Amino acid sequence: MLLWFNRWQRCGYRWHRDGATRTGKVRTENQDDFAIYHFSSGEILLVVCDGAGGIEGGGEAARSAVEAIIEDLKNPQNQERSPRKQVKSAINNARVVANNKNLQGITTAIVVLLKDDVLTYATLGDGDLVAIWPDGMVNHIQTPHHILGQPSNIIGAYVGGGCEIEPRTGSLQIEPGTTVMLMSDGASDLFPYQDFAENRDIYSVPLSSKNDCGLADRFLEQLEAARDPDTNAYLHSDNMTLVMAHLTRNEEV
Repeated sequence: MLLWFNRWQRCGYRWHRDGATRTGKVRTENQDDFAIYHFSSGEILLVVCDGAGGIEGGGEAARSAVEAIIEDLKNPQNQERSPRKQVKSAINNARVVANNKNLQGITTAIVVLLKDDVLTYATLGDGDLVAIWPDGMVNHIQTPHHILGQPSNIIGAYVGGGCEIEPRTGSLQIEPGTTVMLMSDGASDLFPYQDFAENRDIYSVPLSSKNDCGLADRFLEQLEAARDPDTNAYLHSDNMTLVMAHLTRNEEV
């Protein structure tokens, strides 16, 4: 797992980041992995990979994918491409590495490249990529690779297993004051989007601080502890990962 909490500023914008992952109270192994990485050129990479469905080797598949995605985006030749081609290339590289290693597990992938105020993404599988805009509107950016008529835990695209379905890609301009979040489905299924939107100004204060804020882990701690009031069973049954990035202008706190 790779994680940097420091801030990076360029061309009038500053992205403040935080991320965390938890095994949860039900499973014994965390098959999620994530990374926050900034390049010397100014781009910031956010990645969340979720080893799918508790399948054997899922954790290894997720870790391998995160490492392969970072390595591909660090390649100077890749950095000469458009951002959308960069993130697609990174996922393709993760697939090549998984095949070369003959990995048995499969993993989802949410890859986000931030440059100034532009977000470019490529996704496979499920989880969530969401923006909470400054006016409180909740924008679920990612369309998951679920299959009509199949159970919700069945995904139609992933890294590994010989899958060649193209990732879903896109880009959008982000307004200062927006918080972007990447989540594995263990977190996204329970995340309190409405609460975050209503209290976005409060949550942005620790996220924009100079110190390690731990906001992502505090959210996961709450989700991990949540129980059904009738049965007292945990509401979650999966690992959970949350990566957050909040955009401000350089002159803002």
